[in-house]
Amino acid sequence: MNSLVPVHLHIPKNAGTYVQDVFNRYFIRILEREKKKEAFCVQKISVESPLFNLTLTVEFLTDYWKNDENMKAHPVAVMRGKNNRRAKSCGIETFKTYLRNKQLRLLAVVIEPVGNQDVRSGLFQAYELLDICGKTPLNFLILRDAFSRQQSLYYYLTGEESSHEPTHGSIKQESFLDYIKSEKVEDSWLIRVISGMPAEESISKGWFNLAARFLDFHNFEIKSIENTDILINQVLLNCFNRKVSDSDRERALKNVSSKSAKITIDDLDEETKQKFLNRTQWDRKLWERYCQNANITQT
Repeated sequence: MNSLVPVHLHIPKNAGTYVQDVFNRYFIRILEREKKKEAFCVQKISVESPLFNLTLTVEFLTDYWKNDENMKAHPVAVMRGKNNRRAKSCGIETFKTYLRNKQLRLLAVVIEPVGNQDVRSGLFQAYELLDICGKTPLNFLILRDAFSRQQSLYYYLTGEESSHEPTHGSIKQESFLDYIKSEKVEDSWLIRVISGMPAEESISKGWFNLAARFLDFHNFEIKSIENTDILINQVLLNCFNRKVSDSDRERALKNVSSKSAKITIDDLDEETKQKFLNRTQWDRKLWERYCQNANITQT
């Protein structure tokens, strides 16, 4: 394996659950095949704090973690009353100790959203972890067109599928059309959380440019959600020199809403459509900058 480690900035409702599960299945397949049955050395570790949340996929190199009181059950599993044998949680200092003592190998990092807080502290914390083990980040993220994402977000947060999420039920509008016309529609979650802009300010060209410069400076690989499998394979091949298999993808979980009858933006009346386009103009410009031209080239 080379020195690169995948670092995924997880944008809500942009295939994050699918990415994590493909990664997990990929690592179990390539790292546990030669080990004793049910070694469970590949684990997802949740590290949470008021400033950042990280999901860290690791390969444990010793069995010490199995009896370590600092390596706790995953909080979502506890909430659901389940025993997830592939997921644990610990504090950041505990995780750093495992790294320094070479008790685990860091395979992948996911920077999880913490509401609408600045996610840059999570990225910089990831860099600190990679520095401890002498690795280099391969940053990537997935974008989605604004209308599709907002529709998915609405049905997810108003449905039972999100009952484990802190933001479950946070959308109060009784219908998607009511939501899409309201000021609750996100103008651009990503621009806000990587630019450090004040919550009360409106997004402007300056904030857009600051966000784009941040993504470019940190060399993020970016693709549209339609090309998620291409990006996953590209990242894992670059980092571990092994392709993703069909079984890794076919069995992976997808955190999707059960709502199937969805509409397109062209189904909106002109006033509602224009209001939405005005509200999300900078989010759409971000998608166009990184995804539209690439999609045109591929087709």
